[in-house]
Amino acid sequence: GADAASADYSALRAKSLFLIEADPESHAALAERLKEAPHATVINALVVPQAGDTTFHRFNLASLNAPLGLGRLPELYPRINLVEDLRINGQALHQVVSEEFLGERNLLIFDIPGQEAALLRALPLEFLERFSSVVVFAASEPWQEGAEPLEATLATLKQKNYQLARETSVDPAWPAIVVQRDESKAKLQEEIERGALLFASKAATIKQQSEQIARLEKQVTSMAVASREAEA
Repeated sequence: GADAASADYSALRAKSLFLIEADPESHAALAERLKEAPHATVINALVVPQAGDTTFHRFNLASLNAPLGLGRLPELYPRINLVEDLRINGQALHQVVSEEFLGERNLLIFDIPGQEAALLRALPLEFLERFSSVVVFAASEPWQEGAEPLEATLATLKQKNYQLARETSVDPAWPAIVVQRDESKAKLQEEIERGALLFASKAATIKQQSEQIARLEKQVTSMAVASREAEA
């Protein structure tokens, strides 16, 4: 949303700030507001788990514009309604945020409640692990059609070796969390994976050797039978 320009990103003391906004109008307004900020780059892109042509819903409450449907939002906002649908070519996050954007220390912020769990599951681990911390403005429940609640996000992050550092709930419907990468768990996982690969490699070698021995035994047996038949 265009109001992202008012967020206090200055507290992060970031060398570079990359904001991704899917809505064309909000992107234009955001880019205009941040045009005097040399460290900020505003990207017009719709981030989705699987790249491709996607329906983007625009509501009269712009902060909830998303590929997600209206769903149960009227329970929270009785006057909300759909304004229009746009067809946008969605892109995967690791395609929009390329390696050239990333530094040694990176922070990833999701402010797309209900969408982050699916995006996290689709991210290559080698990309996600470039971020030591992740901030998520999530949904307490699947308010929108196709949305996933905070529990799904936390479970996905745990599988990706991140642990909860802090949770806030200024608005119970839209909680926020901070997670940090668990380096010790990540290293242990890497060691387990290396051990599994080594075991698989040895098992394959043993299988090949067994198959070779079986072939030799078969050859020896055939030669012995042929020898007995010749003597007979």
